[in-house]
Amino acid sequence: MEDSPSCGISQIQTATSFVNGVVVSIHDVHPGSQVIVEEILRDLVLVGVTETSLLVVPNWHGKYPISAHPEFLTWVRSKIKSHEVVMHGCFHRRDELKGQRSIIDNVVTKFYTAGEGEFYDTSIEKTKKLIRTGLGYFESSGLKCKGFIAPAWLLGVEALRGLDECGAFLYTVTLRSVICLRRRTCYISQSLCYSTRAAWRRILSIFWNEFLLNTLSENPLIRISLHPPDWKFPAIKRHSLRCIQKAVLMRGRAMPYEVWLNKTKKIKILEYP
Repeated sequence: MEDSPSCGISQIQTATSFVNGVVVSIHDVHPGSQVIVEEILRDLVLVGVTETSLLVVPNWHGKYPISAHPEFLTWVRSKIKSHEVVMHGCFHRRDELKGQRSIIDNVVTKFYTAGEGEFYDTSIEKTKKLIRTGLGYFESSGLKCKGFIAPAWLLGVEALRGLDECGAFLYTVTLRSVICLRRRTCYISQSLCYSTRAAWRRILSIFWNEFLLNTLSENPLIRISLHPPDWKFPAIKRHSLRCIQKAVLMRGRAMPYEVWLNKTKKIKILEYP
């Protein structure tokens, strides 16, 4: 599986241009992470970011159905005026498939994502079922969203097709691109993000993101993705805020994905075989 919108797509035309922008997204937002997400949002204001994409998980690991947590929903609704709500998977947990798995599959699903690659290899029908379930949680909670982002950005070939066939979303996002499903367009921009599960990962993340931000100096869109565990480590917190501040100085105002898509032009046409 590639992390590319070209998976299962027959034609990609060359990019032309799109508008400058910064998107800061906060992943894994659910009732259990609300307190730390509130802290992240307060710290972002200090570096000039008042609008983000909040990636809300409908039922985190089957333990936090958002519809059963009215205080969380009240808090989310209070953020809608300046922040965008995005559906982030359904359970954020991958069901193990029966049968022999390749070494690559095992590395991706167990080592890279710690079992959270929910849409890594789902079928078209399984994808549709999960999305309908997730939308059910959103609808019963009075929440609306135009974006869908798979956990760990892992969206397999059939999962992408299933998502598209649902027709419920304006866009989706992978690690390296933003895909506008309705316009059949793709915008290439790799996201900065941190891995915090081990000390060596945290150290490597800082060096990698410093390098990546410099390489993105010519890219109109800069994306920075944060996760609640990032804020448990002062070095990661400091570095991410410094990168965000630098990105805002380079590209101007930070905005949610939906706002940025409304401002930008079509640059790539995608067609399914």
